[in-house]
Amino acid sequence: MKTIVITLFLAAFIFIASFNSTYASNPDRLYKKGQYKEALSAYEKLDIENPKDISYRYNKGCAAYQLKDYKTAQSAFASVYQRAKDNNMRFKAAYNLGDTAFQAGDMQSAASFYKEALRMNPQSADARYNLELSLKKIKEDEEKKKQQQQNQQDNKNQEMKDKNKQNQQDKNNKGTDQQKTQQDQKQQDKNGNDNQNKQSGQQQGQDRNKQQQHQQPQNLSGELKAINPAQQNKEGKDEPDRQQAKSPDKVKAEALLGNIQEDRSRFLQHQAPENNQAPKSGKYW
Repeated sequence: MKTIVITLFLAAFIFIASFNSTYASNPDRLYKKGQYKEALSAYEKLDIENPKDISYRYNKGCAAYQLKDYKTAQSAFASVYQRAKDNNMRFKAAYNLGDTAFQAGDMQSAASFYKEALRMNPQSADARYNLELSLKKIKEDEEKKKQQQQNQQDNKNQEMKDKNKQNQQDKNNKGTDQQKTQQDQKQQDKNGNDNQNKQSGQQQGQDRNKQQQHQQPQNLSGELKAINPAQQNKEGKDEPDRQQAKSPDKVKAEALLGNIQEDRSRFLQHQAPENNQAPKSGKYW
């Protein structure tokens, strides 16, 4: 994978001989030895003491960049880019701003700064290479972002699909439970109706038996027989019995009257005959 070409240019300047501080007298030596933190402190002190000399500020940005303090580096390079009157210094500041933005992950700003550097120095191969690299990175980031959005949409659709499927399954289960409950209720109702009908049939049978018992006439008269042989008519033939349909009340009355008369006949039968007269048979009414 291609990597960005990092080119940091240290500004050349003449140190003031009156500086007694070790860091202030030779910060470039600290920078070259890789002592970026000490070099940054020395450049900051020189920048404060010499505000009109932008070379100290520029070198402070380079030391901050090496320490990955991109915010401090960007602030220093931007100030140099605005204040520099030398086109070469502006080119270096723009180029370093591109590198700082690239390392910070801001590809749009990096591409803009590289384009500005190429505008001031079209022959810079490093600036052109880094511009192409930043543009490629922008395209990759856009495709990656689209893919992430598509994945999120697919996940959302899948979640919605799973949710709808679960809801449908719950609905089906609920419908099945309701149907089962209804079937159970119908079966219970049917069993209850069968039991009720059975009990009602039994009750109706008992009622019919009782009704038949009440409606069936009872023969309370018994078999009435005359104490003496039956009286014959004048032709010597038995008088035919006349049977007629009688009501239950009439049957009861006749039976009761017959019993009374039968008892009376028996009573008279056991009495001593008066005047030696033979007992007479037949009814006395």
